[in-house]
Amino acid sequence: MKRMIFTLSRSTIFAASLFIAVATQALAQESGLLLLSKNFNGAITRTSAEISLSSNAECDQTKGFIPDGSKLVTLSFTMNTDNNGVGTFRGSAQIVTPDGRAVLQGSLRGTVGINSRCGQNKNCRQPWHLEGLFESISSSAERVLARAASDLRIMPMVLNFSADLNPQTASPLPIYQGRLDGLVPSLPASIDRITIATDKTGYTVNDVMTAYVVNDSAETIQAYDKRAFCTILQFQVLDGNQWNDTAFCPFKAPSLPINIAPGQKFEVLLQPTLSISPLTASVYRLALTFKFLSGNTPISDSYTVFSPQFRLAAQQPSNLVIAKPDRSVYQEGEQIVALITNDTALPILTTDQKTFCSIVNVQKLATSNNWTNSSPCLLAAPTRQVRLAAREEITVKLPNDNASPKLSAGTYRLEFIYWATDAGGNPIGNPITVYSSTFNVIAKE
Repeated sequence: MKRMIFTLSRSTIFAASLFIAVATQALAQESGLLLLSKNFNGAITRTSAEISLSSNAECDQTKGFIPDGSKLVTLSFTMNTDNNGVGTFRGSAQIVTPDGRAVLQGSLRGTVGINSRCGQNKNCRQPWHLEGLFESISSSAERVLARAASDLRIMPMVLNFSADLNPQTASPLPIYQGRLDGLVPSLPASIDRITIATDKTGYTVNDVMTAYVVNDSAETIQAYDKRAFCTILQFQVLDGNQWNDTAFCPFKAPSLPINIAPGQKFEVLLQPTLSISPLTASVYRLALTFKFLSGNTPISDSYTVFSPQFRLAAQQPSNLVIAKPDRSVYQEGEQIVALITNDTALPILTTDQKTFCSIVNVQKLATSNNWTNSSPCLLAAPTRQVRLAAREEITVKLPNDNASPKLSAGTYRLEFIYWATDAGGNPIGNPITVYSSTFNVIAKE
């Protein structure tokens, strides 16, 4: 009898929970907002936060535009605590989808080390527990969303943020797990119809670049100039795992609004001379921050879309595969550094287990004017394929930091053997061999 009563109680609780979830979702839909309910896991330090989001299947209504794998990242963040893990945190933050779109922006703030549910027999201190709010940077409660069938007020976004340290991780960074719950305005479908493209997939640092903003939606969008190269676009460089704005406009004049009409393809010239600092060879992308308009009135918060990535090279590509040492003369016993550059538009394949078990043969000039391979690999391991991406340069240390012996005195060259690949990345044709210029290893005095 007791077992039956217990089963009935669990069923009743489940039904009540389901009723509350359904009722909450219905209330959110009636208000024109969506229920956001995410679990998260990631690193939170005193100066930054980057956490990965996954949907709570029972409640979350935002998976369509905030899919699993999206991240909450901070643009500026500070956590001030005492040695007992009690204090406050605050900073600006945004939620970015896996394809790089910043879909929600706001401020993150709250307390550290406080148990908000403390009371009788419960400690009010909970070291390193984070609890707070992620909310809109500026309220848009008075703006009317004219696209809807009826006038809906866009309410401020308010999300509850709660996180605790995960003691089971071995990361050098503090890893937190927690929840993000609240109500957010739904993104208009039109945002996917605003795109940015460049006229080429690669440039040199001194090229004038041409980009196109295409408004394929049914509404006018508005952006502001005096951004990168004094245009409406942001120019972002990849620094590790983070994108940073660069190429700032040297003029201090006020920014002016630029409207792009429905169906318009808006051309933007990006001139390196209109930047406060020179560009460097790296990976870049373009970003556009804009609002939708009704007449001349903004009717939404700001959205940001990004272009595909592209690369700036220091000079025009040679379309060659190049092997070269970093110097022309080395002391006997000194480590050689080989630079292997795939300066072509497609990946190439090579194999390892060559000199010092690397991907290159180091060949020594013998007295008979023949070239012989030096220091063959002694590992009884299977040969592996190694892929070099298009326009990629890698460094090969010969030998590596722990290997011995080093190369003896003499004249040497590098031999690099590779295969070209097709569009699917598969090797094609016969192997191709390239050689470096010669270099010398001289005896120690």
